Amino acid sequence: MSSEYLELATRCGVEQIVKTPTRGENILDLFFTSHPSLVNKCKTIPGVGDHDAVLIDTLAKPQRAKPTKRKIYLWDKANLPSLKADVTLFVSDFVSQPPHNMNTCWTSFRDKVLTLMDKHIPHKLTRSRHTNPWMNTDTRRLARRKDRAFKKANATKSTRDVRSNLLQSDGAHTPLEDNGTSRKTLHFNTSPTWIPHKTLM
Repeated sequence: MSSEYLELATRCGVEQIVKTPTRGENILDLFFTSHPSLVNKCKTIPGVGDHDAVLIDTLAKPQRAKPTKRKIYLWDKANLPSLKADVTLFVSDFVSQPPHNMNTCWTSFRDKVLTLMDKHIPHKLTRSRHTNPWMNTDTRRLARRKDRAFKKANATKSTRDVRSNLLQSDGAHTPLEDNGTSRKTLHFNTSPTWIPHKTLM
């Protein structure tokens, strides 16, 4: 079985890098690469279980795909009476039309529904850049308010504006300090299945 496994790696053009045992005298944890020259260091370190962890130092720089913007409909602000009226009118016209093939009917129905949703339901777009999960809408709003207060105090030099800047700074720092998902907590989170959740923000 092990020889077939290694032959499969050879046929795929990859090389196994780990040379030291990871559990007892056996090499059970493997690392395959098609570019072994990019591997600077490969060693084993004590793991959390009965296997040693494999530590790889490579010259590769991972590329993170930029998130695509998604449209989110705000149904709590939708004009439902107007939407229902337009849908009812469209359905009556749609049914009265001569029959077409299935693809034509589906395309017409889909396009009309999406058009009516854009017309009667407000929407917003998600961010297209990576953000820190401990920064939510409230903390961003407080940070912008603090920046405005700082710029005003720096420009006017008045005691009132300086005091306002200090109050805004304290008000912006407190939510971040009280946030359960702090930068330190995220950095030392060892769970591989950790996912930023709305309830943690």
